[in-house]
Amino acid sequence: MPALIIWGFIYHYLFFKIIPFDDILYLVFSYLALATFSILFMYFYDEGKLSQKLRYFRLFIPLLLQFSLGSIIGGVFIFYWFSGSFFVSWPFILVVIALMVLIEVYKHYLEHPVVQFGLYSFSAFLLLAVALPYFFRSLEAWLFVSAGAISFFLVLLLTILLGKSQAIKDQKYRILAVSAFVFIGFNVFYFLNLIPPVPLSIRDAGVYHSVIRTARGYELLAEPQNWWQKISHIPTIHLMAGEPAYVFTSIYSPADLNTNIVHDWQYYDEKTKKWTNMSEISFHITGGRQEGYRGYSFKTNVPAGKWRVFVETPRGQVLGRYEFNVERVDQQPMLVKEIE
Repeated sequence: MPALIIWGFIYHYLFFKIIPFDDILYLVFSYLALATFSILFMYFYDEGKLSQKLRYFRLFIPLLLQFSLGSIIGGVFIFYWFSGSFFVSWPFILVVIALMVLIEVYKHYLEHPVVQFGLYSFSAFLLLAVALPYFFRSLEAWLFVSAGAISFFLVLLLTILLGKSQAIKDQKYRILAVSAFVFIGFNVFYFLNLIPPVPLSIRDAGVYHSVIRTARGYELLAEPQNWWQKISHIPTIHLMAGEPAYVFTSIYSPADLNTNIVHDWQYYDEKTKKWTNMSEISFHITGGRQEGYRGYSFKTNVPAGKWRVFVETPRGQVLGRYEFNVERVDQQPMLVKEIE
């Protein structure tokens, strides 16, 4: 089972990077439809409303439900993984990972109505929280709350349709209580800014000596680094007196989704041993470019030491965190020109 979980993550990670965003959503919505069908079939059959000729298919249904719910959570989790900073969103991300593992390890509990509907509510909320901002081209908070309301309504509708099932009758209030708990829990995470701002995601980030927009794209002046330094080291930029530092980011956003992005510059004060907010710089992005919308901010009079820039939405949801060190020098270091 651990191998299947890892393979599912790798599969979705690779597959979702090469197909259009709307196709991905339609695929995951098909998983939700499959989960809905599985639940309806299971209880209608158990109540004797379906032909006994389908008894072998009834044996297969719990596996189909496990597959569909696991595919929703595992597939949509990729968006949350890309979209947020683990340093900020780790409580929410760990909850999703735990559920993915529990579905595999304790799949026999999927026969229990409370477990089924609880996971169904969580999966639907997780998916709709990605889909509604995409369909409405907005990151407004009311869309997230609506995603929860719709997921709760779906559970309520299923309990009404299956109201004659004795198993549902016995557990109806527990089912609705768990769904309400999912709704409340999601909103607590959201308004504490612990849920990543899906469907936005960072494609690239870096610190530079200069950023100039040209007809060919953005012209960046950077200190040379090999591939190993780029992935294993916190970069150091060497600045002369009065020279500013530029932080350049590429942020993916679906087509027609317009929003602002904030660069929150923070400096580590060695005396107080605390991070200090130095400035917040906002710029507008327009979605649709596969490589991401390119934007930057810069700061003058940058003291030597540790720096980090949080890339956020106006609400404070964190897409990522970029760290670098600043050293003051008397002579210009060797620079290379890059085009983005």
